[in-house]
Amino acid sequence: MKKGPAIIASLVTGLFLVFGVMAVGLNALVAARLANPAVSTPAAASADAAALEAHAQQLEARIAEYQAREADLQAQVLQLNQQLDETSRSLSEYQRLVSALQERGVIRIDSSGQVHVNQSEGDDD
Repeated sequence: MKKGPAIIASLVTGLFLVFGVMAVGLNALVAARLANPAVSTPAAASADAAALEAHAQQLEARIAEYQAREADLQAQVLQLNQQLDETSRSLSEYQRLVSALQERGVIRIDSSGQVHVNQSEGDDD
């Protein structure tokens, strides 16, 4: 029995809120239309079209600039990758050389990384 008036009160409150939100939205819509009317003259339309065309050309120029920059960067990446490959090959060759010298007893590398050249006692050349 006490729920009936509470339900009616909540419905009435909800309706007031809905109408309030609709009024605010309608007011904003009308204000936006009044603040930014549609182009009313052909001269204004032509000026807007010219401004849009100029802006489009600026954007196209910027895109071309970025594409050129991207091509330069890709060329640099390719060059750096080639240098990296060359350096890796050189490093592998040096590692093989050091390993061969260690195996033959020509050099010795201690735990601190120092390289010691073994002197052979029979070489007086």
